[in-house]
Amino acid sequence: MHADVPGLIELLRRVQDDGTDGRAAVDIVAEWRGEHEKVTDFTDAVFFDLELEDVDFSNLDLSGANFGSPVDDEGLTNVAGAKFRDARIDRVAFINCDLRQALFSPKYSERSSSSLLFDCCDLQNAHFQKIGLRRSIFAGCNLKDATFRDSLLVRCEWIEREGKGNAEGTDFLGATLENCRMRLSLEGAHFEQSTNVRTVFDGSNLRSVNFSQASLVECSLRGVRVNSRTIFADLKSTEGCHIDRYTLSCLDAGFGGLSVGNRSDMKIHDDVALLRSQFSGIWMWSHMLSIVAFVFPYVWFLVRQRTIARFYSDLDRETSVSLLEAITRYILRGGQEWNSGDWWTPSWPFCWFLIILLHNVLRAFLLFKTKQLETQQEVSGLPAKFALDDAWKGFRVWPGKRLGKGWRFWRWVFRWSRWGFWISLVFIAINSIHFLMMRVPLNLTPSNFVP
Repeated sequence: MHADVPGLIELLRRVQDDGTDGRAAVDIVAEWRGEHEKVTDFTDAVFFDLELEDVDFSNLDLSGANFGSPVDDEGLTNVAGAKFRDARIDRVAFINCDLRQALFSPKYSERSSSSLLFDCCDLQNAHFQKIGLRRSIFAGCNLKDATFRDSLLVRCEWIEREGKGNAEGTDFLGATLENCRMRLSLEGAHFEQSTNVRTVFDGSNLRSVNFSQASLVECSLRGVRVNSRTIFADLKSTEGCHIDRYTLSCLDAGFGGLSVGNRSDMKIHDDVALLRSQFSGIWMWSHMLSIVAFVFPYVWFLVRQRTIARFYSDLDRETSVSLLEAITRYILRGGQEWNSGDWWTPSWPFCWFLIILLHNVLRAFLLFKTKQLETQQEVSGLPAKFALDDAWKGFRVWPGKRLGKGWRFWRWVFRWSRWGFWISLVFIAINSIHFLMMRVPLNLTPSNFVP
């Protein structure tokens, strides 16, 4: 930063705090720049809490500068209408700023700005036309009707922050988006003729969005919200694009203009069909039989011990235990020597019991969920809205608070049930080998018979 720049910042702060000068910030900066024509180095300048409406920062090096005020402050710092034509704005942070109708136009053919942060800013009608941005973040910003037309956007993010943030009506016409991520409302946005490569729209609101003549190469449209006015007409490419079958069913009768070829190039996900392929039909009975086979020895033990206890009338505390303690011993000892003195020491079979118990509980959850989704589809005649990556609502522990909210519960259950399946196969293989290695006599004679 040039040695004279702190003096300008101090002058702006003094005039703003004093309020008697009467000059606007735009006039003070214009006058100062007229007197310091050769000064362009504003690197790492701190403009916090300064009202800079309509100020012209064109052709300055603002790398590492900071604008705005702390996010928890009430109100926005007014930087509306500011101009950043051909300014170097690498690593600039705009926090809690009013940037309505601000102009950012360093052309990406000459220079790409990187690592910008827009946090809780109002960027309504802001112009980013023909700009190059890399690794930049728009968090909790109002981008309504902003424009990124013909821009190059690489590894940028547009996300909500604490429920704030939208890009409704934003113009990305002709823009190139590579490895970007969007998770906010894009309702009414324009992506016509845009090139989208590995861009993630998961969870976004894409109602009334227009993707006409765009490219969606290896993009992700999972969990998005669309309607009959979402348009995918005349797409140039959809190779490797991920989308949910439920999303396709929410488009109009013509799938929003998606051709058969477009849909063939896509990777269409149907988590309901995935669950049904593994937990419905014959597989449902297979899982239920396995669960019954797992539970049967413990139920049989309880029934047997209850029957024995029913016909013994002289039981005392020294020579008997409760059914609860008996089943606990049986489980801890893996069914062997459960009535011995050191029953409280867990055995290796107990470790297997815990693993298989978890596996059976998880697949019981999945069996219930699969049957619930099947019934819902049969009764309503409509596809069920379900995805393994849906955020869980959690348990309500007290008003306004939920435990586990946002956890991808069903994805976790499905993944660990599959791991449990392979672990169960290992367990079955070990027991089968142990069973098959049992010694048997070649000739059954009284000498080797043990009653």
